[in-house]
Amino acid sequence: MAPKVGLDFNTRSLPVELDRQLRDGTVDVAVDWLEREDPQLRRQTLFEDRLVAMARRHHALAGQPLTLRSLRDCRVVSLRARQQDELRPAGIREWGRRIGRPVLEVSELLEVLLVVSSSDMVGLFPESFVALARRHFDVQPLDLRPAAPTVPVHMVWHERRDADPAHHFLRERLMEVTKRLLRARGLPQAAA
Repeated sequence: MAPKVGLDFNTRSLPVELDRQLRDGTVDVAVDWLEREDPQLRRQTLFEDRLVAMARRHHALAGQPLTLRSLRDCRVVSLRARQQDELRPAGIREWGRRIGRPVLEVSELLEVLLVVSSSDMVGLFPESFVALARRHFDVQPLDLRPAAPTVPVHMVWHERRDADPAHHFLRERLMEVTKRLLRARGLPQAAA
């Protein structure tokens, strides 16, 4: 580990004051799919993700093609909206229009898996985490047709860090690690 370098992995669905922390330098870089209002925050797309419908392993819908119409008939659990609708990524807004309002909204992404793994509810979860969800929560993705639209996942930092060689190095390493993880999981990568 490099001296004076620390990594903090925050699993909160919307870390409190993240934009302020990026501006004041408390946080050097964030990885997220939220749009940012602050024009001083730079972003680079790391990859395209999408929401998938997840259910417990022996759910009645497992192994069957799931249409949007049949998904609307399901009891759906999803993450509570983290921003005003106009600032949410287009793919997330479209997904919401397709399925309507979920019957249960939770504040943490892992709560979606906890509810899905112990009920007959269907959950909305990022495709990039499907392998982890299968392994640790005994859930599986449902065969949704057509697939949900993609959502870009960005690396976000403050513009004053653009010329900092150490910060440039950090961003390059994050991009490399992301590419390796995506290859290992068989997920598509964003064009650099």
